[in-house]
Amino acid sequence: MRFGLGFGLSSVSVACVALALSCNGAELNVAAQPSSGDDAGATTKDAGKKKDASAEASTGDDDDDDDDDSAGDASFPAEAGVPPGGTAAVTVQAEPSDKTAAFLAAVKAAKTSVDMTMYLLSDDTLISELTTLAPKIPVRVILNQTFPSSGSDSGNNDAVYTQLQNAQVSTVWASNAFTYTHEKSVVIDGTQLWILTANATYSGFTTNREFIVGDSDTDDVAEAEAIFEADFAGKSITPSGKLLVSPVNMRSGLYSLIDSATSTLDFEVEEFYDTGMASAFCSAAGRGVTVRGVVADLGQSSTDTPYPTLSGCGVTFVQVQSPYIHAKAIVADGALAYVGSANFSSTSLGHNRELGAILDDATAVKTVAKTIAGDIAAGSSF
Repeated sequence: MRFGLGFGLSSVSVACVALALSCNGAELNVAAQPSSGDDAGATTKDAGKKKDASAEASTGDDDDDDDDDSAGDASFPAEAGVPPGGTAAVTVQAEPSDKTAAFLAAVKAAKTSVDMTMYLLSDDTLISELTTLAPKIPVRVILNQTFPSSGSDSGNNDAVYTQLQNAQVSTVWASNAFTYTHEKSVVIDGTQLWILTANATYSGFTTNREFIVGDSDTDDVAEAEAIFEADFAGKSITPSGKLLVSPVNMRSGLYSLIDSATSTLDFEVEEFYDTGMASAFCSAAGRGVTVRGVVADLGQSSTDTPYPTLSGCGVTFVQVQSPYIHAKAIVADGALAYVGSANFSSTSLGHNRELGAILDDATAVKTVAKTIAGDIAAGSSF
C-alpha cells in the first residue's frame, strides 16, 4: 500500500512538508553543531566491548538529546488527516531476541553491493563482514562525523573510518547539512532495505530494546537507494516516496499516523522532548484514544520534557531500565506501526538525517505492538 502524505492540514508549516516536501529547500543547512543534543551519544567505550546496558545509558550510546524543543516545533494540525498507508513487504525483529543475527546474516550473504548509512559504528562483527566483502563487491558507507564536543556523550567514528578505507570500503563523512546523520540503514544488493533503530554497537546489537525492519518493497528500496546516492555524493535530494525521512516528511508522517488512530496508540522511544509530538498524542487522547507509552530511564527532569503535559492530558507512560529502551516506534489501532531512527525531538524530526517506515503487515505490526505492550507492563511509573 502506498503511503500518501497528501492530506489537508491547517498548519502551514506541516502542510508544506507533507504536500510539497520542500518547504525550505531539500535539506537544512545547520550553521553550528551543538555540543549536546539529539543523538549525541557516541562513545568510544562501546567499540566492540561487552558493556552493561545501564552503564551505556549513562554514557549515552548513542542517542540523544538534551535539546530545548520550546522553539522550532511544527504545530499539530487541527484538522484530521487522511489515515496513512504503509509497507506490507516487511519483517520485524524485536531485539535483543536474536542479537541482530538475521541482519548480520543478510549482510554476510550480499552478492552485488552493500550501501550503509550509520550514526555510530563499532560492532566488530559487522565491521568484519564489511571489510571481508569489500574486495569482492562494492561496499559503501556513510558515517556520521559530528558528535557533541564534550561531556559523557562525546565520541567519534574516526578509527573505524580509517579502518574501512584501508579495507577498500568506500567510506565518506556525512553531509554537514544535517545536525547529525542519525539514520541507521543498509541497502543490500539493491533489493533489500534494512531499517534499524539500533546503532551498530555492541549494546545496540546485543542488549538494547531495538527493532530491525527488513523491507523488500521495491519502491522503498529504490527510494532509500536514491537517498543514499545523494547523501554519499553530498548532493541534496527531496524524497517523495512513502518512507519517512528527516528533515523532509518525518514530522508530518508521524502526525498523520497519530491522527489516524481511532482507539489505541502505543509508543516506545528513547527520548521524548518534542512539544509538537506531545500535542499530537494529547489531541488523540482528547478524542477518546487510549494513549500509552514507554521511555528509557535517563533521569530526565520533568522540566526538560513534555511528560507533565502528557500526564495532564490523559496519556499514561512508564520508564523501563532493562532492557535499555533505544527503540523508536508507534503503533496505531494495532494495525499500523512506525519504526525508524528518529526520536521525538525537534533535532531528530527537523534537523537530522533520519529514516523510518510505516508498516501495515499484520505480523510485523503485531511484533511491534506485543513488544511495546510487554515493556509497558514491565515498566514503572515516574
